[in-house]
Amino acid sequence: MGLTDVGAACRTPIRVWRPRGRLRQGPSHSPAMPMFDRSHRSAVSPRWFSLLPGLGVFVFLAVVHAAGGSFAVAQSTGGAGVRDPGAAESSTVRSMGGPGLEEAGGARTGVSTDDAAAAWFFSDDGEAEQWLVSVFGEGAAWLTETVGQNALWRYFAAFFTVVVLLLLRRWALGFALRVLKEAAQKTSTDLDSQLLEALSLPVTWIVGAFALYAGTVWLVLSEGARHFATGLLRIVVVILVAQGLYRSIAVVGVAIDRFATRRGMDESAGLRQLVLRFLRVLVWLVAALVVIQELGYNVTGLVAGLGVGGLAVALAAKDTLANWFGALMIFTDRPFSVGDWIKTSNLEGTVEEIGLRSTKVRTFARTLVSVPNSTVANAVVENFSRMPVRRVSYTLGVTYGTTPAMMQESLERIRDILRTHEAVDQTFWIVRFTDFGSSSLDILVMYFTKTTVWDEYLAAREEINLLIMTSLSAIGVSVAFPTRSVYVENTDAEEVARLDRQARKLFEARAGSAAHGPEEPAMRGNEDA
Repeated sequence: MGLTDVGAACRTPIRVWRPRGRLRQGPSHSPAMPMFDRSHRSAVSPRWFSLLPGLGVFVFLAVVHAAGGSFAVAQSTGGAGVRDPGAAESSTVRSMGGPGLEEAGGARTGVSTDDAAAAWFFSDDGEAEQWLVSVFGEGAAWLTETVGQNALWRYFAAFFTVVVLLLLRRWALGFALRVLKEAAQKTSTDLDSQLLEALSLPVTWIVGAFALYAGTVWLVLSEGARHFATGLLRIVVVILVAQGLYRSIAVVGVAIDRFATRRGMDESAGLRQLVLRFLRVLVWLVAALVVIQELGYNVTGLVAGLGVGGLAVALAAKDTLANWFGALMIFTDRPFSVGDWIKTSNLEGTVEEIGLRSTKVRTFARTLVSVPNSTVANAVVENFSRMPVRRVSYTLGVTYGTTPAMMQESLERIRDILRTHEAVDQTFWIVRFTDFGSSSLDILVMYFTKTTVWDEYLAAREEINLLIMTSLSAIGVSVAFPTRSVYVENTDAEEVARLDRQARKLFEARAGSAAHGPEEPAMRGNEDA
């Protein structure tokens, strides 16, 4: 096909695709700009037709690739019919009768056919010229002109390769993201949707970087230029991957918050800050090491230097690192939470804050104590806020004048009080006559209150004590108090009689006051919290 045929082909009318279906007028549109009725839309979307030019270029490049491969195979086998590129070109030109193409063949001699670094699909530009002239005619001879080290057709091939791959990237990634998002919406969590959102932009840029690099395979480049392009691609990919991981760390923060919420950890903000800071530093540190290695530096020596420097920093910041790890242990093991009442060997109070370095405890004297997390993590911590019930235990002593029947009645009355009181946990309680004390008959009383709040606990204990006092007084049982006998030797009879009268008066006075009701019961007990 000559130039005349090309011109005739260019004057051929071109049919323009028009969507089938009825056109309707929109309420706010001009009659000259009708709206397309989507209810009668064609089965083929116009969006697909926008990809046809790019797909045509892609098919063209595939044909070029196949033809170039056949030329390369024929030349490598050394079979018959293989001639010098210049002679082949002259023969082709003479057979076509086209004048002036010998000069075009001479124009391509600026590119060496022995360049081993040329990564392209034809064995040399002579074969490419023959193929272009045979397919497109004499009008394609200008594509073999050399600019720099490459013929023009190589630049066009590289450009169309990049354009086609970018178009395919947009379609393929859009389709893949839609499919993945639809699958993510069917799951029980939205973390996968957030992860897709975080990775979509870096993945798009990574594919775009590979598309740009793919265009360079058509160009004849020196070994240094090819090495530079490959290294630049690797560095860009490393940076984009690091950016994707950095964006994904936010999803890790959301997962930590939800994990802490499920476990009732109000201090999850500190844990999230610690983990996210560590991951972000780790991502960019690894990315920096990879980039430095791609630039040609010895990373092994650098890592060794960083190891020595890191050891020195670790020794200098030993206490700080210990506190950070202590905070991590507190966050994960959860021996206590904010608002809990705790007690250690030398501290007791309410936890107000759990930070990365220290834990702040408000004592009952209203002072604020900051304790390093390493100390708290290694200490024995007693958490009163997490006990389900609270114990009351004491010994009630009655006088030796109490008869066995009165003692049995006293025990039954105390048991009835504990059995029916609403504040007493019925899982376990005990009332037993245990000992003959030095000055009383001892009854062990032990029970648990349902409430663990300090004020409510004391109120329940007070109410039960008053009920026990009233019940014992009703049957004539007196609460004993300690007494002591004094023996006097080597005294005359009158002095002994005088002391005896004084002792009797004192005893009668105390007995009279006890008959009106003791002011303070002799209960010897202890409170276990």
